[in-house]
Amino acid sequence: MHDLSAMAVFAAIAEAGSLTQAAERLSLSKSAVSKQLSRLEERLGARLVNRNTRQVSLTEVGIVYFDFCARILEEAEAAEAAAAQPSAARALHPQASKAASASSRASAASREVRSAGTSSLRWR
Repeated sequence: MHDLSAMAVFAAIAEAGSLTQAAERLSLSKSAVSKQLSRLEERLGARLVNRNTRQVSLTEVGIVYFDFCARILEEAEAAEAAAAQPSAARALHPQASKAASASSRASAASREVRSAGTSSLRWR
């Protein structure tokens, strides 16, 4: 799994159009933002942005990668929000309700087996 913070830094650069503005938005130094971008590009083996003295522009690969990053970061934020509010998670994600219901049934069955004792269990 790749580092979400590197994706967030790249997304901030893409949205701001400048390393300096991205650094300000993220409360990081311009040097830290630049290093994260360079490491990300090295890891991916692709140039994501064209740099000049005042602004950056996305390469074709950068545009595609930004689209994925934006969706991934949005989903990560939604997952964190859902985890912070479990009842909202069940309302938004039907599988969460099914999993919670199945877990409740399994717990109830386990309690029944324990209370009945092993002598009353029959194998079929």
